[in-house]
Amino acid sequence: MPSNQAPQTPWLFLTYLILCFHHFGAVLMLHCFNYPGFRMIHEHVGPVFETFNRRMIPFVYLPAGLLLLAALALWRQAPAGLPKQWLAVSAGLCGVSVAATFGIAATVFAGLPVTGFTAAIESQLLPWSLGLLVLPAAGAALLALGLLNQYLCEARPVGRWLFILVFALLFYSAGTGDIDGNVDYFLLPAISPTDWLPFRLSGSMAVFAGVFLLPGFLPLLLKIPLIWRRPAGLPKGLVLLSLAADAWMFFITATYFVPKLQLPLDKGFSRPLIEELLRNNFLLRGSVILAMDFLMAGLFLRVAARRQEVRVAELVG
Repeated sequence: MPSNQAPQTPWLFLTYLILCFHHFGAVLMLHCFNYPGFRMIHEHVGPVFETFNRRMIPFVYLPAGLLLLAALALWRQAPAGLPKQWLAVSAGLCGVSVAATFGIAATVFAGLPVTGFTAAIESQLLPWSLGLLVLPAAGAALLALGLLNQYLCEARPVGRWLFILVFALLFYSAGTGDIDGNVDYFLLPAISPTDWLPFRLSGSMAVFAGVFLLPGFLPLLLKIPLIWRRPAGLPKGLVLLSLAADAWMFFITATYFVPKLQLPLDKGFSRPLIEELLRNNFLLRGSVILAMDFLMAGLFLRVAARRQEVRVAELVG
């Protein structure tokens, strides 16, 4: 590998990993929760889906396009130790999911302000969404786990996999969280009171727990053993800081957002509660999530720098 690529590839690999896990979380959330909810929207169709299409641009479409660019760039200048064949497969899977995001999903979504999410649209979109968006994105995410394991192979297995799982779950949850908090929350003021309860209660709680709640909660548990079994290069203080941020997220959600906002909204439409949710979500949770994302990116770069030191020492030795 040319020496001028050495400082670039950790950043490129980091960008690819973040976008890969984010994309999987976003398309899975759309498939499992937005589509069942959308079929319950019969009134105020134009305002609801116009808002949806606008919010999708920065939080789904832009990251998807950047993911494809990152996957192709990573394949062209693979970091030492990563099989180029794996990167080629990864770029192919990302390409399929991203192409379907723009060529199928975005095309259908563009017409929803006029047509609404009809039964005919749902019956056509769901199999295409599963086969060409969700499954390729899931394959790319699984492959990303393998690539990350290969990249950090110098670290001890327990600490390595604790770090990998925390990293993957955090950025997967960034994707599901963007759909939930940065797209769907902004639809709520436009939904008709008549459609409100069917929309709110359209999803399966068991699926919601598996796709959204548990992946968001698990990093809090995994960071506890990570304090003692962390890979070389991770400062204990930064891991503790990340754990404290997760604990705050759990606390504020359990004591404020769920009992005072979400549960009352499950009983009926309330514009004041919706406005309070929109006003406080980023202030109390979104800003902390953003800080955790940057912190986790910094932790990855610390581990990558340690990896580079070990490799240089082996070459010199």
